[in-house]
Amino acid sequence: MQDVYIGLKALTIVVGVFALSEIVSIKTKGILSIMLVSSIIFIIAFANGLSPTIFESSNLYQLGSLLVSVLIVHLGTTLNISTLQKQWKVILVAISAEIGIVFFVIGFGSFFYDSDIVFSAIPPIGGGIVATLMVHKVAETQNLEQIIIFTTLLLSFSSFVGYPIASFLLKKEAKDRMKRFKISQFKKIHEPEISVIELKFLRIFFAKYDSPTIVLSKIIATAFLSFFVAKLTNNIINEYVVCLFLGFLFKEIGFLEFDSLNKANSYGFTVVSVLSVIFQPFNSISLHHILITLVPLLFFLFLGILGMVIMSFWVGKKLKFSKYLSISIGISCLFGFPGTYIIPHEVARSVGKTKEEQEFILENIYPQMLIAGFVNVTISSVIIASLLVRFI
Repeated sequence: MQDVYIGLKALTIVVGVFALSEIVSIKTKGILSIMLVSSIIFIIAFANGLSPTIFESSNLYQLGSLLVSVLIVHLGTTLNISTLQKQWKVILVAISAEIGIVFFVIGFGSFFYDSDIVFSAIPPIGGGIVATLMVHKVAETQNLEQIIIFTTLLLSFSSFVGYPIASFLLKKEAKDRMKRFKISQFKKIHEPEISVIELKFLRIFFAKYDSPTIVLSKIIATAFLSFFVAKLTNNIINEYVVCLFLGFLFKEIGFLEFDSLNKANSYGFTVVSVLSVIFQPFNSISLHHILITLVPLLFFLFLGILGMVIMSFWVGKKLKFSKYLSISIGISCLFGFPGTYIIPHEVARSVGKTKEEQEFILENIYPQMLIAGFVNVTISSVIIASLLVRFI
C-alpha cells in the first residue's frame, strides 16, 4: 500500500503542476503558455529538492513513453487530404528554418568555439529529444560529459524560449485572420470531406462498434503496427512518421474515427502522460550546470534563432506566406510536438470569443504548426543530426 501512496502523491504533484499551469494560461489569455509555466515550476522545484524520480514514481513517464506514439496516431486522424494539399509551402518554410540554423551556427560559431561544441549545438536547437539523444550516444562513447550536459540544457532552454515567441506570433496571426473572419465562409471550409480511398464497409461496420474502449484499442493497435512497419525498414523511416501516416491513412479508409482520442474519452490523460516525458530531463539540471554553460548556451541559441527567423521569413515572403505564421513555423524547431499542438489551441482559446471563432483560428494555424513540427523535429533534424554527429 505504501507504494500506491507514494505513486498517488507523485501523480498528484505532477498533474497539479500541469493543472496550475493551465489555470495561469487561461488567466493570462495564453500570454504565459502551459509549457512555459510548467518549465519554470519544474526547474525551480527540482532545484529546491523535488524528487528527481517524481515522473517515474507517478508512472506517467513510463506510460507517456508508450502513449507518445498513440497521440501521434491521433494527430494523423485530425488531418485530411485537402489540408495536406495546401501545406507544401509549410514544408518549404520549415526546411528553410533548419538550413538557417545550420548555416548560422556553423558559420559564426566556428570562430569562437571548438567543432565538437558547434556541431553538437545544432541538433538540440533544430530538433528535439531524438536528435539530442543521437548526440548523447556519440558523446558517451568519447566520454564527453560536458557535451551531454550542454546539449541537455540547450534542449530545455530551446523550448523555454520558443514557447512564448511562437505564442506571441500566432496571436498576431490569429488577430489578423479574425479581421477577415466570416461565419458563412468558415462553414464552407468545414463541409464534410469525401475520401477517395474510403472503404465503406469498414466505416459501416465500425459505426456499430464505436464505444470508447473499441476506439482506443484501434488507436493503440495502429501505433503498434506503425512501430512494426518501421522495424521492417530497420527504422530508416522514423516510427513516429509512420504513426502519423497510418493514423491519417486509417482514418481515410474508415478504420479510425476523426479526432480518435477524444472519441475514446482519452485525450486529456494521454497529453498529461506525454508532457511528463517532455519535462523529465529537467530533473538533472542544477544551477551550477546552468551557470557554467550559460554563455555558450545563449550564444548558440541566439545564432540558431537568428538563422531560423531570417530564412523562414525570407522563404515565406517569396511564397507569399504570412510573416507571422512563417516565423512561427521556423520557431517550431525549438520545441516541436506537443508544443505545436498545445500552443495553437491556447491561442485559439485566448483570441476567439466564440466556439466558431476558436475553430476558425485553429483551422488556419493548427495544421501548419503540426506539420511544421513533424518536418522539423521528426524528419529534418534527425537527418541533420545523423550527419553532424560524425564531426563531434
